[in-house]
Amino acid sequence: SCTKKCSLNVGSLNGHLLTELHRKWPTLNDKGDSWFWDHEYCKHGTCCADILPEPTLYFSQALMLRDKVNLGKALKKSKIVPTSYTGYRLSDVKKALQDRLKVKNIRLSCGKVG
Repeated sequence: SCTKKCSLNVGSLNGHLLTELHRKWPTLNDKGDSWFWDHEYCKHGTCCADILPEPTLYFSQALMLRDKVNLGKALKKSKIVPTSYTGYRLSDVKKALQDRLKVKNIRLSCGKVG
């Protein structure tokens, strides 16, 4: 079950894991990576605490899943690559992910960063 009161001590994560989080799971939010990871763990990580009881396990599994699924590679195969000057329609991104990942239901939304 999810914990309503939660605060992640990012300093408790080991150095290698923090390096990987900075490299593979940064935020675009101006509140910073530590705030973002606290939010992600408290919102999602505590909901799976029965199988991933420690933040280190949650983040390690999240990074492993990220590498396994590799959304960037799936999008690149459909010629969708991140740039600061080219936009893409949400429907095109959704279709690319559905086609490449062989899934039917993907829920995506766009929001303003910052």
